[in-house]
This record gives sequence, structure tokens and C-alpha cells, in this order.
Amino acid sequence: MSDPSGAEPCRLVVRAPHRTFEIAVPTDVPVAELLPTLVLYAEDEDGEDLDESGLDHDGWVLQQLGDEPVPTSETLASLGLYHGETLYLRPRRDQLPPIHFDDLVAGVAVGSADRPDRWSPPHTRATLQALALVALLLGALVLFLGDRQQLTVIAGAGGAVLMLLGAWAASRAMGDPIASTGLAACAVLYMALAGTALTAGEPGTLLTGARVLTGAMAGAGATTLGVAAVAGSVPFFTGVFAFHLLVALGALMVMFVPGATVGAAAGGTAALALLVATFSPQLSFRLSGMRLPSLPANPEQLQEEIDPYPARQVLERGTLADHFQTALLAATGSVLTVSLVVLAWTGGWVAVSLCVVTALVTLLQTRGMSSARQRLSHLAPPVAAAVALVLYLTRGPEGTPLLVAVMVLAATAGALAVLSWSVPGKRLLPHWGRAAELLQAVLGVAIVPLVLGLFGVYGLLRAVGG
Repeated sequence: MSDPSGAEPCRLVVRAPHRTFEIAVPTDVPVAELLPTLVLYAEDEDGEDLDESGLDHDGWVLQQLGDEPVPTSETLASLGLYHGETLYLRPRRDQLPPIHFDDLVAGVAVGSADRPDRWSPPHTRATLQALALVALLLGALVLFLGDRQQLTVIAGAGGAVLMLLGAWAASRAMGDPIASTGLAACAVLYMALAGTALTAGEPGTLLTGARVLTGAMAGAGATTLGVAAVAGSVPFFTGVFAFHLLVALGALMVMFVPGATVGAAAGGTAALALLVATFSPQLSFRLSGMRLPSLPANPEQLQEEIDPYPARQVLERGTLADHFQTALLAATGSVLTVSLVVLAWTGGWVAVSLCVVTALVTLLQTRGMSSARQRLSHLAPPVAAAVALVLYLTRGPEGTPLLVAVMVLAATAGALAVLSWSVPGKRLLPHWGRAAELLQAVLGVAIVPLVLGLFGVYGLLRAVGG
């Protein structure tokens, strides 16, 4: 049995076939390790060996009245057993039958009490906190639509400071990391909103780039303060910081690259986001604090760094690396979604081609993602790009006829439905995976000349060459 010295004992009443007894057992020990002791205490005065007799009926199980046998891999704490609970020690082949109710109302009441979705105090707390966040987000929307720069700067910056203080209090005083992280995230939004209102000038692309740049930098600064206030949720804030950094780089392209348009900046930002997403596993591995041993250069180095790694530390660092990767992929997925929509509505064959190629590369990248959250974060950009392209191609009297568009969409829906029934759970042949890798590599290389075309590099080269 595990060492129960640090566990708080729980006093149980055990009803065995020949006797009933009380026993205090630790709450952090699996039931499988407790059973031999309980069987030993359950032996009657005649000295019948219940351990050996258990071989005749596949061993012993513990049950509560009317319930299934207790899982042997669980502990008393995980099962929610308390002092004074009664457990029945029964042969595995002679388990207690389920209870039959002679009162219909009592049976319905018991079933309702065991509902997994029963409302509880944590649900009330989460609902109130969610409503508080909705109120803060509504306030940010009011400031954004108010179009009063001075008020937006004062209210946004002041509100962000108050929210950071609230996040600090929720983390330290209340010990609520979820609420403190939500408050800090709202503070980042308010500070970014205040940053966008700092700049003024003639309406145009340059002013738009300046506002986006100041907003992104203000949001990035508030993100660092949010980490200090919450003292946790580092992967989440890493993703938020990466998002603001990519947005700031896109704004710098608009402001300082000669002849750059919003569409060109969106294409460049999408390429950078795709690059970050490609190297997110390596970045997450580094951020989690793990390091692979260096390759040996001589025979003596073969004996260096060969000590085994503690299992708990490796598992914890692996989970942390997964959280970092999820945050980075969510950030790059958000940037890609916005960039691809802008590219789709920019128009021109170069922008549309870059939108399609980037969406396909993003879609192909999801093949190696085992996490559902990570895969969904990079399935959103291709879907958004497809929706934006359909709306762009069907707009106006000169666009694609609506009947043709509807027929193509109906055929696409039918094909996806067939794939949903045939592909999941089916092992594809290896050469299909290899073909997808080659296609992803070719499309990835094609992004570079398309981005250069959006920035007008080829026209500039033709002008230089006469």
C-alpha cells in the first residue's frame, strides 16, 4: 500500500458477508490497495480465509447500496466518500442488485439529485463572473463606437489600470485565477483601445497604420502588466502578446514600407503568422523550460547527460508546453483569420491567390495537430477565407451568378457530408500523407513571390530595368 502518513483518515462502516466493522482508512490511497486489508478484517471468528475463497467468485468488490461497484483505481477522496459512509464487501459474482423504488416521486427525486448538469454554487459564481466580463466588453464597445478620442483615452487607460488592480486582488486575496485572468484580459483590451485613440491626423492608410500600431503596443504593454498582476496564466498572456506583436508588425508595414497598402500588409502579416505557427512546437518546448541534450562530438561525451528525467517533472513540463503551443496557435489563428478576410476583399488575382494558398497551407498544417483546440484554431482561418471569397465573388451585378454560387455550395456541402461518413477513423495510405507534405511545401514556397507581388516589388524591378 502507498504511504498514508500524510493522508487524512476517513472512518467507514464495512458490511461483510459474516460481520460488520468500522475502520479508518486514508483518503488518498486507491481502493485496490485497501481491499486486501478490508478482506482481512472481514474474516469471521472461524478463521475462514476470505482471500482464498475469493478465487471462487473472481474476488471481492465494494459497493454502496444501490450503486455499481466502486472503481478500484479511484481513491476515497475522488469518490466523494465521507465519515460514516457504509460500504458493502460483496463477492464479484454476487453483487447487490439495484434498488427498486416503490414511490415514483422518490425515484424521480433521486434521479434529479444525481444529474451531472445540476446547478451548483460554482455555476452561480461562473455565471456572475461571465456577466461581469460581458459588462466590461460592452463598455469597450461603447467607447469604440463613441468616436470621442479624449474620452476614449482617459476612460480606456483609467479602466485598464483599475482592472489590473482588480486582477491583482482577485489573484492574491481571492485566489481565483480564472477571474483575475479575465480581468487582466479586459484590461489589455481597454489599454489597446486607449492606444488607438492617441493618434490623430488626416484620414487615410497612414493614420490607420499609426492607430493600429499604438493600440497594439499599448496592448502588449498591458499584457506584461497582466502577467505580473495575475502571477499565473503565462501561456495565455504569451499568446496575447504574440497576437499584439504580429498586429504591430503589420501596422509597421503599412507605415514604413513604400507603396504598401492594407492588403499588402495583411499578406505580409499572414506570412509571418504562418511562420510562427510552423515553429510553435519548438518555441513551446523552449518556453516550457525543457532542453534536449546536445549531440555528442566525441566518445567521451557519450557518457554525459545520461541521467534519467523525473517523471512528474517531465509530465508537468509537457503539459505546460502544450498550453504554450495552444496559446500561440490561437494567436496566429486569430491573425490569419483577419488577414485572410482582408486579402479576400482586397481584390485582384495576386491578393486572391495569396488568400487561397495561405488558407490551403494553414489547412494542411492541421494534419499533425492532435489537440482539438489547436486544430480548431487553425481550421477557422481557411473557413473564414472561404466565406469571404464567396461573398466577394458574388457581390455586385458583375459577380458570379447567384444560382451558380448556390449550386457550387450545395455540391460542396454534399461532398463534405460524404467525407464525414467515410474518412473519420479510417487509416489513409502513407502516400497520401506524403503527397500532402509535398503540396504543403510547394504552396509554402509560393507564398513568398505572392507577398512580394502584393508589395509591388516586381513593378519596381521593371521600372529599375527600364
